[in-house]
Amino acid sequence: MGIGLGGFPWLPRIGINVFPVTQTRPARRIREYLTIVRALLNGETITLQGEFYKVNEIKLDTMPAAKPKLYVAAFGSRLLQVATEYADGVIVSPALMTPEITRQKVQSLNSNALDIASYILTTVSEDSEAAMQIMKSYYFFIYQVAEVIPPEVLEPYDVSDSALSGVKKAWRKNDLPAAARSMPDDIVEALTLTGNSDHCLDKLREYRKAGVKLPIIMPIGDVKASIVAFRSALK
Repeated sequence: MGIGLGGFPWLPRIGINVFPVTQTRPARRIREYLTIVRALLNGETITLQGEFYKVNEIKLDTMPAAKPKLYVAAFGSRLLQVATEYADGVIVSPALMTPEITRQKVQSLNSNALDIASYILTTVSEDSEAAMQIMKSYYFFIYQVAEVIPPEVLEPYDVSDSALSGVKKAWRKNDLPAAARSMPDDIVEALTLTGNSDHCLDKLREYRKAGVKLPIIMPIGDVKASIVAFRSALK
C-alpha cells in the first residue's frame, strides 16, 4: 500500500497548497494518517484528534486476508524519519535520482528493517545512441532536468549548471526538440538506466549497491526490451 503527499506540480492545480511546508506540515499529515491506517490494519479501535485527521473509535468491520505492507514515498529528511517509525518500506525516488543521492538517502534512514524502493527510468536498446535519443526526448525527463533536479545533484557526474542552460531555455519556450538536442549525455547517464542491456544491468547494480532492495523499473521506448533485460536481475 503506497502512501504519499501527491504529485507536484499537479497538486496546486487542484487547489492543494504545497508550500510553505511550515504551514502545510506534510510530515505531520503523513504521521497522523499512518497512525490511523496502522491501527486499523492491526485490528485495533482508533481514536485520534489530530491537526489534519479526526476519528472517533473506528475499526474495520472486515480485515484483509493478507495484511498489506505500507510504503511511504519520502524524499525529505522529515518524511524519511516518519517512514522509519511507521512504515514497512520507503520509496526514495519518484523516478530520477543518481545512485549517489540514493545512497545518501538510504544511509540517512539508519535502518536495516525498511524495504527500500526506488522508481528508476530506463530505455533499453542494443542501439545505445537510439536509446539515448529516446530518453533525451521524453517530456517527463526534460521537465525534471529543467525544473526539478537541483544542479548540485549532478556535480559529481561532471554536469555543471551552465550545461543545463540550453535545456532550461528551450523548456521555457515549450520547444521540446530543442531541449532534447541541448541535453548532455552525462545527465542521462547520471539519472537513468539508458543504453544496451549489459550497460543498463551494470547501472542497476549501482542502485543495488546504494541500498535499493526493490527497483521499480519505468520503461519508455521498447518496453519489451526492458522486460527481457531486467526480468532475471529482479528475481
